[in-house]
Amino acid sequence: MIDPSAGDPDEHHTHQFRNDLNAMIMALHAQRYALERGDQAATLENLRRMERAVQRLLALVETRGAHPGRKKIG
Repeated sequence: MIDPSAGDPDEHHTHQFRNDLNAMIMALHAQRYALERGDQAATLENLRRMERAVQRLLALVETRGAHPGRKKIG
């Protein structure tokens, strides 16, 4: 849970959302290169990284709606 005295929670959510989207984009790029090389181990690891990034994004979206007075994303 985010401590309200620690700053603007909206700014924290925006920053975290961007970080998770960037992680997803990096994993997608790595996935493309792994597929081009036929590297199955890298492909599996990239899929795991994408899965974790999507799970973090989903958790962030769900958490965002849990705060009173705030609109839920999505």
